[in-house]
Formats: sequence, C-alpha cells, structure tokens
Amino acid sequence: MVLPMTKVRYFTKSLHKKALECPTKLFYHAQPDIYENRSLDDPFLRALAYGGFQVGELARIYFPDGVEVATLNPDEALAETERLLQKDTITLYEAAVRTGSFLIRADILVKQGSTIRLYEVKAKSIHPDDTDDFYDKRALKKQVYKLKSKWDPYFQDIAFQTMVCRQAFPHFKVVPHLVFADKSKVATVSGLNQKFLIAKGKGRNKIRVADGTCLSNVGQKILMTISVEEHVERLLAEPDFQTKALAWASAYLSTTKIDSELSKTCSRCEYRSEPGSGRKSGFHECWKARLKKDPEPGRLIIDLWNYRDAPRLISEGRLLLQEVTQEDLKIDGGGDGLSTGARQWLQVENRPFVDHEYLRLALESWQYPLHCIDFETTAVAIPFHEGRRPYEQIAFQFSHHIISEDGQVTHAGEYLHSRKGEFPNFAFVRALKKELEGDQGSIFRYSNHENTILCAILEQLRGSQEPDREELMQFIRSITRSGGNSVETWEGPRCMIDLLELVKKAWYNPLTKGSNSIKKVLPAVLADSKVLQEKYSQPIYGAAIASRNYTNHTWLQRDEAGRLLDPYKQLPPLFNDVDPEILESFLSDDDEVADGGAAMMAFARMQFSEMNDLEFEALRQGLLRYCELDTLAMVMLIEHFQELLTPAYMSWGIISR
Repeated sequence: MVLPMTKVRYFTKSLHKKALECPTKLFYHAQPDIYENRSLDDPFLRALAYGGFQVGELARIYFPDGVEVATLNPDEALAETERLLQKDTITLYEAAVRTGSFLIRADILVKQGSTIRLYEVKAKSIHPDDTDDFYDKRALKKQVYKLKSKWDPYFQDIAFQTMVCRQAFPHFKVVPHLVFADKSKVATVSGLNQKFLIAKGKGRNKIRVADGTCLSNVGQKILMTISVEEHVERLLAEPDFQTKALAWASAYLSTTKIDSELSKTCSRCEYRSEPGSGRKSGFHECWKARLKKDPEPGRLIIDLWNYRDAPRLISEGRLLLQEVTQEDLKIDGGGDGLSTGARQWLQVENRPFVDHEYLRLALESWQYPLHCIDFETTAVAIPFHEGRRPYEQIAFQFSHHIISEDGQVTHAGEYLHSRKGEFPNFAFVRALKKELEGDQGSIFRYSNHENTILCAILEQLRGSQEPDREELMQFIRSITRSGGNSVETWEGPRCMIDLLELVKKAWYNPLTKGSNSIKKVLPAVLADSKVLQEKYSQPIYGAAIASRNYTNHTWLQRDEAGRLLDPYKQLPPLFNDVDPEILESFLSDDDEVADGGAAMMAFARMQFSEMNDLEFEALRQGLLRYCELDTLAMVMLIEHFQELLTPAYMSWGIISR
C-alpha cells in the first residue's frame, strides 16, 4: 500500500529504533491523524521515567563549554551545526547531522581537528566489570558476535549515528562512545539531582540547571564513557545494516507499508486503539491480515500468560488461544496449587477456577489482625543523597490497611516522603516498623516487590551509621526472607505473605484475561463477588470504614448501562497529559513493575520539576489516594477469598491432585 507523501520528513535515529522493533510501525507512525499511537511520546514524562534528563544534563557538565543547538527546526539546526563546525575544536550539544534522508541530533559531539567523537548518553547503568559482557556467550563460543538483547538497541542507535556522521563527513575520523551511569561510583554531594529541574516550556520542556552548577561542585564523576568503536564496526560491517536503513527510510518517507512477521513483541505494540477511539488500530490490522477476521480481545496467542513458546506456535500459524493444546503446555498433576501450565490451560479454556482446599489451608494459617501493605518506590539514575549509587532503590510511600478478626476494615496508616533531595529509606522503615510492631498479625504484600525493597534497605542500613541501625535491620529480617543476592540467609517469623502467589496458585477469573496485576484482578473480583457488591455499593468508605483520604465514598459504582466501573478509573489521573494505561504499558510489560508506574512518575515530578504549591499539593494528595486504593484492593481480595469458602461458592471446581 502506498499513499501520497504529504510533507517533507527525515528518517531519524528514533525512527531507526522503531523500525528495528517492527518496520510496519513506520507506516502507522507516518499517519498520526489516522492511526492511534499509545506510546509515551511526551519528552517530559519519558525523561522522568528513567531519569534521562538528569543524565543528559550531567553529561554536559562533564563536557563543559559546549554550545547547544537549541532550535527544533531541522533545517535551522543543520545550518547552525554547519556554521559551528567551522571551528577547529568545538563541543556541541544536540548537533544536527544529515546525509540524504537520514538526520540525527547527537547528544554530544566533540570536534578536534579531523576527529569527531560522538557521545550517546543513556539513562542506563553498568558496572565497569561488565563492559566486556555485551555479547551472547553461547554465540561467542561459535565465534559469532551476537549482542545481548538488553544491549542491542543501544549499539544499534550509536551505529546508526556513526554511519550518518561518516557519510556526512567522509574526511573525518568518527569515533563512537556510549555514556552510562556507573554502578561502582557513589555520589559525593547531596541533592545532586536537584541541580537539574524540568520546567515546562512552549512546545518543549526545558531543563533548568541550578545556578553555579559546574564540574567543580558536582562531586565524583558518576557517569562512565565507553568507546564502542570495535562493536560499532562489527554492526556496520554487516551487509544489510545500511541496506535496511535505506529501505526503511524510503518506506517511511513514501508512506509505504512494510509487512512484518507477527511476533510475541506485538503484545507491546503502541499502535493499538479501542472501538470508538476515532483512530485506526495498526495492531489489529496486522493480526486481521493473518487471521482474515478481527481478533477477539484477549484471545490471541500473545495474550497467554507467561508462555515462552509463543514464537513456535506463531511460526506454525497457530495464532489463537483456542488453537493451543494441552501438549503445548506443561500441565503438571498434583503439587502445590496450580502449576503455570495448568493456569495457562484455564486461560485457554476461558473458565473460572478456585482451589477451595488450597485457599482454606492458606486462610487457616493466617493470624489476626491482618495487615495489608503496599510500597511505592523508584530508582533514579542520579542519586538523591551523598553516598548513594546510581539506581539504588528509593522507598518513598506506603499504605497500610488492617482487617480485624470481626471483619472490621481500617485504613490504619500511610507514609509519603515528599521533601525534595532527602534520602527517605531509613525514615520509611522507621514509620513502617511503628505501623506493624503493635501485634503479631499476618502481613500481606502483592508481589515480591516489598520483600525486595526491604532487603535492599537492609543492605543500605548495613553500611550506614544510623543509631538504630541494628534495630531496624532486625525488624526487616522479622518480616522478610533473604533474597538471592543477600550475604546472609533468613526467613522472618512474620514473613510477609504474598497474595499474588495465592492468586496464581488457587484462583483464576477469565475477566483478568491472564493478567495478574492487582489493577486487573480487582475489577474481576468485584464483578463476581456479591458480598463486595453489597458492601461497597454504599457510601461507607471514609465513614463506617475509617479512611485517611476519602469521605463517604462509594467504591462500587455502575455506568448508565449497569456495568461496574473500575475503582482505579474513578480516581482523577495523576497526570492530565497522558493516559494512565499508556503510562503503565510504556514503563513495563511486567505487571509487578507497571502497577507502580504512575506513582513513580508522580514522585519524580514532585522531585525534579518546577511547580507551584497548589500543583505540588494536588500531586501529593493524588499519590495518597492511589496508594490507599492499592491496599484496599488487597483487602477486597482477601474478603473475596473468605467469601469463596462459604457454601454458596463451594460448587466451583477443584483441580485434581
């Protein structure tokens, strides 16, 4: 299919990256008025997601006296770059380089005589010991240089830039580099990230560097520069590297569709729309072309939870869940609850399931009162505090609900560290300890995240000078189990119980479409539970049920057609400039990580962007409400599990043991 070109375009490094993911995306991307694009294109939020704006600005500090090519107009940027490169020695930020239809904006370009050094700055961390571990070890044994999947996009990016520069400047030696955060280094000044603030501007978000920030006051260098010339040469030596780039550029500029093979990665396609959105869905077009009919939501092979063999089935032309057989899955008999294969088969059959005996044994082991906790955390590239490393875990918020033995529910406590530039982890643990030390009731989390975070804080405490260090470490050990990288082994007497594991082992609802995210589980639970429907259809939350952030709230509401409204969608968005579902899907396809994505971004905005007091307080209140709903969702799940053990629900099937 070929459509007439409507305007002059360039093929940029971001488009090259998109084509590496799937060349068909170029066709959809070229027509934004026709096709839905659910990607997080807002540079402000994209930068916040991974701390990229900080890393980029800090890198400039390490390359001082550079000149920024600030204009967004490609032709103006090219002209300005050409003028500045007349100098024998110069450092440029965002230099524009073009050859043919290819255009790049280089993060940092340093010209010294007849040598041009390119520096691509990435918001990713690496340890110096890992700089020789870029290639697949099994392939290397066969003397094949195959980049590991986690590194391939970065090297493809800098290789494309190198190709463009070498073609644009054939008489220069072009040397490529990558810049990463250095895991081995610690910040030697506090509040380093506060030196780089985002301020919204017209058409483009700007970074305001604090007055006086320079190489002499940012402390020890925490970014690492790696010369990647050898690796880039291998990529450029591949006969199809430039051929592919030229073909992709031609297709994009002429709005010609390249048909790509379907794959597991289609599940993350951003060119997907829902009925009534007003834009076409590129995702559905691709699958419809193969299926010869519209795909049913949630019933494609790529929707099958935790299924690693989808590529084989796709290659065999089996694209729908109903085409999966029991032989394709590892359905183990007996054992400890549902196996992965057995749960996958439930999804294929599209039927609900409850293992009452497994649930009964679990619930009988619990000790009242029951404590439901949920953490919100982040890991930033540029440390908050002196002595911290890039991407160390930061725990900034928790919520805490209690269920008493008589069924009374209380939002008992919460914590939110919103002060800028302070390392919150130790105060966070002190507050959590105060919440939980009053009794010996069972403690619940949803996923392993809380355990991982507390183990990370324990190691931070181990190297600290906190006066109550031993007391806090003992508390952490009492409610966690040691992780795989721990220097000691333990399992606490009140080790947190993972509700996610209980969901995986004993319960399945087709309404979740295979997802185990609490944000998908909660609506499914509410749709099935008569007890919850009756209880939470009344304005009792923040009245009969104590709440810290809600008053007389009704959680179970219906639309005009009588359909239940998702409680999470009842809340006002933390961001007015991005759909929360797009935000979550952008951050990760991992339920456990993505569930906290919006909170992570909100905290980042509070820490790194300029906002007035009203905006700050609105975001703070939004975070408190979101986190409270997370632990209330855990409460509702427990209440539903209790309901499932009543006679009215005992007719549901139990897997044979």
